[in-house]
Formats: sequence, structure tokens, C-alpha cells
Amino acid sequence: MKKNILFSLIMSVIMLFASCDTNDDCIYDFTDSALVTFMAETYNMPGITASDNGTIYVPVFRGNTNGGTTVKFELSGGEDVYSLENSSVTFVHGSNQAMVGISFNFDEVSPAPVKLTISISEENEGQLATNAITSTTITVSRELTYKKIGTGLFESAFIWEDSWKQDLYKAEEGNYYSLPNCYVSGTHMLFAINDNGEIEWYTPDTGMSYNSSYGNFIFKDPEASIVDSDGEKYLVVSCIVNLVNFSGNDPFGAGVVDEIIYKLPNEFTMP
Repeated sequence: MKKNILFSLIMSVIMLFASCDTNDDCIYDFTDSALVTFMAETYNMPGITASDNGTIYVPVFRGNTNGGTTVKFELSGGEDVYSLENSSVTFVHGSNQAMVGISFNFDEVSPAPVKLTISISEENEGQLATNAITSTTITVSRELTYKKIGTGLFESAFIWEDSWKQDLYKAEEGNYYSLPNCYVSGTHMLFAINDNGEIEWYTPDTGMSYNSSYGNFIFKDPEASIVDSDGEKYLVVSCIVNLVNFSGNDPFGAGVVDEIIYKLPNEFTMP
């Protein structure tokens, strides 16, 4: 279910990052706060299916687990298809996370990505954490039918400093592409090519664990393009690896740049 997938997407901080002496560059500050924040400014949720039973979930966090706290939310975008399951969620005593449910009519979910924004209500202004992320934008789309084009060569310059053979799939419904089981099994890197030939990169939150102490990480703010070199086509993506630590240690900095270079299969052609 998407609830379980999204829960695993929350980022922790790796030791390679410089720690924050102030809050200016931190993704959030939980060290002395009982207050509320989203963990990231964006989430990507491709592949909505009927098995989601009409609801997807986005996590929200607080810094202290003592007592219960109720927080109100607002949703914009996706009118007539998406709505909040409830206008508020409650953190139960002992928990530092709660799930905001988004209900939808599956028959009306588009295969093209749609952006929704969940915001913490202004009524909760006094409950916001230091440097709180008060709203998050979720990119959602219907599950597509993909067929394999061919196999290329994938390289991640920063994370693994390694390369491997990587399959490329294209959706029957349009110019949507998937790099399935990339990095780890179950992680699908997604992109689309719009009518202007521009690359729209829909990198999902990966849920990849750096280690048992610091947890998972995602990619943020991608800039993607397809370039030609010596008769070969390459998908080049620059992005920021953003990580968050919610284990009680001091949070670390806002991220480092990774560069992805994917040599596209010979069978790939620009639409």
C-alpha cells in the first residue's frame, strides 16, 4: 500500500554532510521542539492503483511524543478528483508521526502527473516547528502499462560511484519512461518527455537505507536533459540528495549534488 511505501520514504541524514550550527540550512529542527512539520517539500506518488482503495497517505511529523496533538490541514489542486480524507489528524501519545489521507475517485485519476498541495492550516500557526515545512506538494498519477525498450548503462556519480546495466521501459499511454528496480529492487526512476522535448523527471522517494543509524534518503530538485555525444544519447540528471535525521541527534545540512548519467539504449528514439 502507498501508506507503507511513503512511510519508508522519510529521509535521515548521512555522516558525510556538514552539521548545522544554526537552523538556517536544516531541513527541520526536532532537537528541542514538540511542534509540527512536513518532512519534505515534495513527494512523488506515481502508480496509483485500484488496490489503494481510494486513499493515499502523506506523513507529517512532530518532535515530541508526549501527549496527543491534533492538527488541521487544507488541500489544493486536483479538484473533483482528490480530497482530504479528514480535515485533521491526531498524533497519539508516544508517536512522532501521523498520516494525512487523500481520498480519490480511481476512475478519474489521470495517467499524466497531477500536483496536489497539502498545507498545515493557519489555525495551527502556534504548533509549527522551527523552520517548519508548512506545505508539501505531491505529484500523483495513475499506474501505467510499460513495455521494455532496451538496456542502457546507468551511473550515479556521488551515491555509489558505480555503473550498472539498466533496463528502460516506455508507457503505452504516452511518453512516460521507467528505469525499474534502479539502485535497489522496487525503486523505479521515472521521467517523461513533453511536447517541447523537455525532460520532466519524476524521481520517486526511494526509501533506500544508508545505514541502520541514519536511515533513508531521496533525490530533490532534479534538472534533466538528453544530450548527444559521439552518436550516443545520454540522459543526464543533476539533483540534490536531501536527508533528514529524526532519531534525536542534531540535524545535518541540506544536501549534496549527485549527477546521474544514463546511456540510453540504442532502441530509444526521441518522440
